Amino acid sequence: MRIGVTGLLAVVTFVAAACGGSAAEPTSTSSLASVPVSSATATPAMSPTSPATGGPNVRPGERPPAMPAAAKQHTQEGALAFAGYFIRALDWSIATTDPTSLEAMSAPECKACHSYITELNKLRAEGGRIQGGRITLSSASADPSPRDRPSEYQIAVKYVQDPDYVIRPSSLPSPDGTASKTYRSLVLLRWIATAWQTVELEG
Repeated sequence: MRIGVTGLLAVVTFVAAACGGSAAEPTSTSSLASVPVSSATATPAMSPTSPATGGPNVRPGERPPAMPAAAKQHTQEGALAFAGYFIRALDWSIATTDPTSLEAMSAPECKACHSYITELNKLRAEGGRIQGGRITLSSASADPSPRDRPSEYQIAVKYVQDPDYVIRPSSLPSPDGTASKTYRSLVLLRWIATAWQTVELEG
């Protein structure tokens, strides 16, 4: 499952929309190495408010990603931390075929977010899953370039994604590439009420 513009899981196409707004603070870069994320279980535990704690694509010893305290702050460093958490939550949704954690972080206008969430829920309902496609986040930095869509911060993220297969009961596995690839995307954020939300995902 690719999270770039060319495709997600081979079944999800991101809607790359122009977004706007630029940070008033100077550009800052934060190293965001991947962290372990879940404990594997035979059956994902689902609930309306909690992500699955295991699944077919979860590595032994992983736990769902937890939002860092910094990501709850209305600052540039908070935006950087939140963007890193969003990408880790996206990785976890690939591991578990469960986008629950993304839903609370996605603004209603984020077309890419909701396209991804809808298609992943559809895949899960069909009894399908993703094999591989896990994401390793390497860095995030504030990008001051102007955008048409209002956003308080736009965070440039760099990550590596493993090759993956989309597996459905009704068809043969569908490969999405045969080698890991490096991607760069923009996570556009706005502070809504008391928390950050992703208003669009580009790239």
